[in-house]
Amino acid sequence: KICYVHRRISKQTVLNCKNIFKKSKYKILNYLVKNDANKYKIKLIALKYIIYKKKREGKKVKIKINMRASWLKYSHNFNTRSLQTKIYEKKIDLRSDTVTLPTAAMRQAMLESKVGDDVYGEDPTVNSLQERMSHLFLGNKFTGKNALFVPTGTMGNLISCISHCSNTFDSEMILGDESHIHFYEQGGIASVGRIHSRVIQNNKTDGTLSIKDIEKCVRPMHLKNVHFPITKLICLENTQNRCGGAVLPLSYLQELRQWVNAYNDEYKSDIKIHLDGARIFNALVEYGNDYLTYPYKIMDYVDSISVCFSKGLGAPIGSMVISPCDEFMQRCLRLRKVLGGGMRQVGVIASCAHVSLDEVVPKLKQDHINALLLADKITKLQISGLQIEKMPQTNIVNFVTEEQKLQMTDEQVVLALKQANVLINCMSKNKFRMVLYHQISTKDVLDVVDRLQSIFSNKKKQT
Repeated sequence: KICYVHRRISKQTVLNCKNIFKKSKYKILNYLVKNDANKYKIKLIALKYIIYKKKREGKKVKIKINMRASWLKYSHNFNTRSLQTKIYEKKIDLRSDTVTLPTAAMRQAMLESKVGDDVYGEDPTVNSLQERMSHLFLGNKFTGKNALFVPTGTMGNLISCISHCSNTFDSEMILGDESHIHFYEQGGIASVGRIHSRVIQNNKTDGTLSIKDIEKCVRPMHLKNVHFPITKLICLENTQNRCGGAVLPLSYLQELRQWVNAYNDEYKSDIKIHLDGARIFNALVEYGNDYLTYPYKIMDYVDSISVCFSKGLGAPIGSMVISPCDEFMQRCLRLRKVLGGGMRQVGVIASCAHVSLDEVVPKLKQDHINALLLADKITKLQISGLQIEKMPQTNIVNFVTEEQKLQMTDEQVVLALKQANVLINCMSKNKFRMVLYHQISTKDVLDVVDRLQSIFSNKKKQT
């Protein structure tokens, strides 16, 4: 097994390392040593150098230190692809756009925010945010009562689904197999909401649900068949996270709305459409200035929407549920309370959402440009066994690997990048995600490409 050590490391540091190696026994040791001469840290990765079998046999393992060499070698084989000789000081976190940190303006807004008890409806900052979002997505004729501030997007989706299905035992909703509600929200619609889910396949290219598939799955009330639940809700996601941040085409939304309206009229049903719009502002940017200036146009196609402030918009916490239906919003208010989402002086965090709308939304287009740049540069690296799944529309870049060609497992890919100070998420087997946000600059994107090139060029040399 091999440990990389800088050439100019002092003798005393080497002796200290040797003592630490002896004490580590079988455990993996990550040890940061500060080199006083060079004023920076060197990461020594020591894997167990005393093997249990040899210890039982009473055998000793000697460590040979060569001060002239650039690394320290000791016995047993070890795959060195994941060890980097180059030290990258800046951490670039691409796991999600939820890892954003509050900006200076957000921190100042928190400090100066006017607060009250939001459960009593007396927090002025929350009230102004709710009114602002209501005007954005519904128009000036609606009030702040048509928007509700909630702690998380998961709660926003859950209370929306339960409210649409009226919390009855015979309700069914249709959603995609790649949707966030189905994949990442712990099945709350069933365990908490008592709603049966009918899952159909997402189109992996654009994130849509086939209207023909929806039509086949709908189980209407007019059949009066006691064996069936009653379809009350269709859930969409825009942008579609697991489909690479895909933006739902406006033509599709219009077509689905027309079909639902015609179906409801013909069969006297009341099927609703809920939109998980956690990254809806990313979609609005791609729809163009008309929709970004007048977001309420998107509500022509859906009955309710949940909007997240803590993803690409960069706020530390919070989502908003919006609907023109007063009865729906009243049910959501009660559901928020019973689920523990009634917060008190919550204006402290709602103030950050105001800043997000003012300062971060105008930067979203740059996130999309950076994502496209990252995908393009990785494609040009021509790494055998690694390719971009599809060119991104918004701020999410997915790449896929072929383990046999790359000669690295999913865990080794994530670890190799982590050791180069780049954090990414493994979405599923051989599929990885990188998410851009306003605190990732164009320079950071180029640094990521440089680190990828360094990792996989070293791998080629070793193979």
